[in-house]
Amino acid sequence: MELLKLNEGVIYSSIIQNLKPYPILKTIYDTNTIKKIINNRFRIGRTLLFYLAVNNEYTRNFWNNVSNWICILRQEDSIEKFSSKLIDPKEFLNSMTELEFAGRYKEKGYSVELEPKILDSSKIGDFRLLNPPIFFEIKNISLDQFDFQKKMSDLLTDTFYKIEEPYVIDIHFTELLREKHLGRLKKQILRELEKCSSINLPYKFDVVLQNEMVANIEVIEKSTYDFGYYNAIYHPLIGSHTKEFQAVRGKIKNALKQLPAESPGVIILETNDRIISDFMINNAIYGNETVSFSKNDKESIICFRDKNRIFRPEMNARLSIILSIRRHFGDFNYQIMVHYNPYAKYKFDLEQLKQLFEFDGLNSYLFKP
Repeated sequence: MELLKLNEGVIYSSIIQNLKPYPILKTIYDTNTIKKIINNRFRIGRTLLFYLAVNNEYTRNFWNNVSNWICILRQEDSIEKFSSKLIDPKEFLNSMTELEFAGRYKEKGYSVELEPKILDSSKIGDFRLLNPPIFFEIKNISLDQFDFQKKMSDLLTDTFYKIEEPYVIDIHFTELLREKHLGRLKKQILRELEKCSSINLPYKFDVVLQNEMVANIEVIEKSTYDFGYYNAIYHPLIGSHTKEFQAVRGKIKNALKQLPAESPGVIILETNDRIISDFMINNAIYGNETVSFSKNDKESIICFRDKNRIFRPEMNARLSIILSIRRHFGDFNYQIMVHYNPYAKYKFDLEQLKQLFEFDGLNSYLFKP
């Protein structure tokens, strides 16, 4: 990443300049916070640094929206509720949909409460509308292989943060890499780095442990610092996601547990994983579609959905709506699929659905299986 080659002073000046149009953001990204983010730039989780330091149409549009929603939610203590999330590289990614939809509903004229307490429970929701009273829970869904990617990237950060040898390194890995391998992985990489010079770059080699290639290493170039740093690049094994189909349904059920029983509940599912298709999400909600032939008439085809689903009679009645959105992070122009639970305790008619789930600049579609 070219950004990593810049020194602290240049990055700091860029961030200060980029934040000038947004006075409210300066209360969140103060001098000490900015310096801390810059000092941690060689760790995984650089999305926040990119949006702060890079000035282009895409990032300006992003901060225009973020600052606007924080401003209109000031009476709801938006700065207090979101400051810690917006300065944390990990929480930064997860909190954006929560801020966005709370802000969108306030723009539509609804009264909003951030982080509402669930009655008779120690749980705290993401946000709710006060009139009508509707609780919202945000869930970013990814398959287990991407949870593995996040875990291993964090472990690689702890192992390779500021490498002794001054090189920029790409570490390509799959599910075959395990935590127990990291010590030997580092030793082998450091041994290979001794063979490097500016003449033979880029330099590539495989790391084989217990007769399995656990990583492919590419030494890209000399570092501009007196230490080295790395990029972790994950390559999922072909077909490995198929066994994790049911994981999508499990993540929806986890979000369901956060919703109260006494009010309508809405779950917003967000994903940017291409592997998680609309078909996979629909099957998680409505059940796997099965086709069979009639015993009496072999030309008659019977289609039905199995019982292992989210929307089903006498189950999950607190859940009224699931909103499904797919987008790249920072993209505020996307489509919403509105999934209506016909078995919900609290139901909405078509006019209410339009009023609640149509937003300026977004395309909303009511999905019916």
